[in-house]
Amino acid sequence: MLKAISECIKEGFELEDVKVVSKGKENIIDKYSDYKKIPVLNQYFLLIKGDISYKKQHIIRKSLENILRSLQNSSLKVKKLGILEKELETILRANEIFFSGKGSLEDFFLFLKNKKYAVIENNKVILNTGIDKFSITTSLGKLKKVDEFSTSFGKGETYALKTGMYQIIVQSEKESLDPFLKKVLKSRLLWLNKIYYEKYQYSVDELTGLFTRKKFLNDLPKFKSKSCLLINLKNFRFINEIYSPQVGDKVLHEFAILLKKKSLSENVYRIFGDKFAIVFKNEDQSINFYRNIVKFLQSGIKVFHEVLNEYVTVNVQVKFIIIKKIDSNFLERAMIAFKKTAYQDKDLIIYEDTILPQMEKELKSIDVIQKAIENDKVVPAFQKIVHLNTGSEYYEALMRIKSGRKVYLPGDFLTPAKETGLYPKLSNIMFDKVVETIKNTGHKISINIEITDILRKNFIDYTIQKIKRSGISPDKIVLELTETEDMSRMIKYAQDVLQTLKKEGFYISIDDFGSGYSNFSYLTRLPVDIIKIDGSLIKNLEKSRKNLLIVKSIISMSKLLGIKTVAEFVNSKEIYQIVENLGVDYVQGFYIEKPKFKI
Repeated sequence: MLKAISECIKEGFELEDVKVVSKGKENIIDKYSDYKKIPVLNQYFLLIKGDISYKKQHIIRKSLENILRSLQNSSLKVKKLGILEKELETILRANEIFFSGKGSLEDFFLFLKNKKYAVIENNKVILNTGIDKFSITTSLGKLKKVDEFSTSFGKGETYALKTGMYQIIVQSEKESLDPFLKKVLKSRLLWLNKIYYEKYQYSVDELTGLFTRKKFLNDLPKFKSKSCLLINLKNFRFINEIYSPQVGDKVLHEFAILLKKKSLSENVYRIFGDKFAIVFKNEDQSINFYRNIVKFLQSGIKVFHEVLNEYVTVNVQVKFIIIKKIDSNFLERAMIAFKKTAYQDKDLIIYEDTILPQMEKELKSIDVIQKAIENDKVVPAFQKIVHLNTGSEYYEALMRIKSGRKVYLPGDFLTPAKETGLYPKLSNIMFDKVVETIKNTGHKISINIEITDILRKNFIDYTIQKIKRSGISPDKIVLELTETEDMSRMIKYAQDVLQTLKKEGFYISIDDFGSGYSNFSYLTRLPVDIIKIDGSLIKNLEKSRKNLLIVKSIISMSKLLGIKTVAEFVNSKEIYQIVENLGVDYVQGFYIEKPKFKI
């Protein structure tokens, strides 16, 4: 029969297309209604699927009859044939279950259920029916990744897949596997492994061994009403910079192992870069894990540094977001929250208590922005800036949105506008309206721009062409660049743009100078005409000697460099007198004039 089946396969048939079933097993035979049934020796049916010539049928049937007659003389061989038949059926059924998505790889190994066996995944025993785990682990350390192992294991045999992902150890108390079954087993495993490996790559992150973001998104529907803990390594970028990306990868790997081990959850995911998710049954489990892992991380994560040739302990700073009950929209909102400066100082955030209300508020803001753009309700308010010595003045244009009687300030809408890509439209509208105001009044006006404006491809062309078409002089406009962390990182990209605008005749100003990102090198690298000292320093001058010294040093340095200074937030006579004595050039604030919509 083996020879006949071999010839049949060469002619284009698979093992699934040729089967041998004992008579009396109608329940099995009925499953193969599309197979041709050929009686053999009144005891068996030869089942063949597809078209096959009478001559080939005859060869197979005669070969099978010869084998069966010889097997009738040996009850042991007949028994082995029955085992072979049964186990081949189990393999096929397990394949169907696995590829339908209803089962797992473990189902494939059901054919081993009557033997002592173990299934090992990445050197970890995941199924075991009697073999000593220690012996298995020891033996696996000696095995090489090849197609098949014939290394003896006690009285049994050891097999492995080429990738080394899964290994099977089969131990029979009386005998080894039938040679034909061994070949079938090897063939099936390699075939299944190829498909499974593709599935494995899709669902398992290669670096950490955790499930991927794609799998997380696919799994979400079944997690409804369960709790989720989102985890972010806040200082991961600095770990890469201080140690190396290689050490950073090791930290991620060790951190993933820690999450898996300590959470005892089957649902641990690496959802993006340095961000992870763990699904728990309820909120209490999420909170308990958070408390435990925070204590454990206090001692840092120990990894081997290849360059130093020694272990280093890396301190990790972690932020957590607890989702009490999973819904379909939480992930995107929560991921945004990781980046928001408003949440930077918080290590634990409850999604439903903090993020969700804020997001709902921002959604309303987005609606307000869109309607304002459509209905021309984005308007500038103007606040006077006065020179202390000459009394000359110019104005700062402040963005506002009017909605009925309500007026929205930038703090109400600017962040969601940037996150949704609406900010460039707002910026262009403001610039257009400032140009129109200058044309009508002749006043010099300062308008706020950001590093994101400068980096827009059409920013220079739009700005210059707008001025030329309007007929106004560029020196009527002060481009006021807000100092941010982005500016400190991207200053080299801003230099050329600002130099071009400076040559065209625009004034260049830096806003909020003296805030957390200040760098005096800006004053030498950028073509700055004016700096506005950060309002948080000015408004507390009468109470803070430290602020007084900082402001004094900024003014002194600016005078040496020929740069004018503006003190904003001058809201009282006392502050006015202090900045006047310090030698500031311009003042701005409620003490001078409140913002107004017309000048």
